[in-house]
Amino acid sequence: ITGAFSAVVVGFVIIGGIKRIGKVTSILCPVMAVFYVSAGLLVLVVNITALPAALVTIVSEAFQPRAEVTGIIGGGFIVFLNTMVWGVKRGLFSNEAGQGSAPIAHSAAKTDMPVREGTVALLGPFIDTLTICTITGLIIITTGAYQEKFEDQIQYGVKASITVAKPDQSLDLPRIQEVPDKLLYQGPLEIKDGIPQNVVLIYNHATIEEPRFYKNDSLFSGKFDVDKLNRIKESNGEVASFWIKGRAIQNGSPLTTSAFNKGLAFLGSNVIGSFLVTISVFLFAISTAISWSYYGDRATQYLWGNWAILPYKFVYMGMNFLGAIFSLELVWGFGDVALGIMTIPNLIAVNLLTRRVKRETDKYYQQKSW
Repeated sequence: ITGAFSAVVVGFVIIGGIKRIGKVTSILCPVMAVFYVSAGLLVLVVNITALPAALVTIVSEAFQPRAEVTGIIGGGFIVFLNTMVWGVKRGLFSNEAGQGSAPIAHSAAKTDMPVREGTVALLGPFIDTLTICTITGLIIITTGAYQEKFEDQIQYGVKASITVAKPDQSLDLPRIQEVPDKLLYQGPLEIKDGIPQNVVLIYNHATIEEPRFYKNDSLFSGKFDVDKLNRIKESNGEVASFWIKGRAIQNGSPLTTSAFNKGLAFLGSNVIGSFLVTISVFLFAISTAISWSYYGDRATQYLWGNWAILPYKFVYMGMNFLGAIFSLELVWGFGDVALGIMTIPNLIAVNLLTRRVKRETDKYYQQKSW
């Protein structure tokens, strides 16, 4: 339902063209940024005594993370490389710097001074990464939400990526980057009164505490089969569909929600963060989907001509819907690959144009009035 609603809202805006896109995003972006940053700063002020320790955690875990967190045991270079890879992936996903997408929007600006427009473009990474993402990360760490397990219900077979593992003491860790092949479970899986027998379930790189299997809102008893790909299947061979309830580590927006709920609990409610994050994520998602539609619009027009633009917009709306129902792991993986493919040729062009950019920039800032 959420995906369909998002797709329809985006469709109404993007079919109207660049002027409507600009009008909508010029309202959404400032409102959502002020709304989110204000609430985030309030949480940090309340938890200001935890800020120094949070900063130490960020730096130490970035350059010398625990082996159980990363799954990496090796020299400093390997750890540094792992840190750099994750930083590049999440940095690109956050602000698109060096990727070549944002210039598509800025190239539509009416200006005779491209350097000035480039300067305006620099505000994007500063606002969304250095400000909003930093605030989010600090809130998650200062409240301790990143290492707590919260009551959750997970729909298996639809969105959740759950690993079935053999019981082993090495899995009793706050974070498990990857379950060793020797600990992956394969074979019959028996459920008694909702409780899985002789297995542990891994979700968001941590075990689920007290998992209970539900079907049709009732505790389930029966048998499944775990195949070679670690998928839980029904007796007819289809991937099983059921709900798992238990205490689990959160990820993505649920993790941010839990952190804001804890950080704003002093206001007298434990659900304020839920409303705040839901509204913020909705505004972020809609504005991002609207903006990115224009990038594809221009690429489509360049490759196939004007006739392909309208069909592209309908395809885009369909992908907007599918993105809401696919698993988070699949969306992240697909996004990382796509962004990497975009970045490689763009960085080649950036390097080839470096001298010209420097020349034009020096010329622009040497003017007496700019």
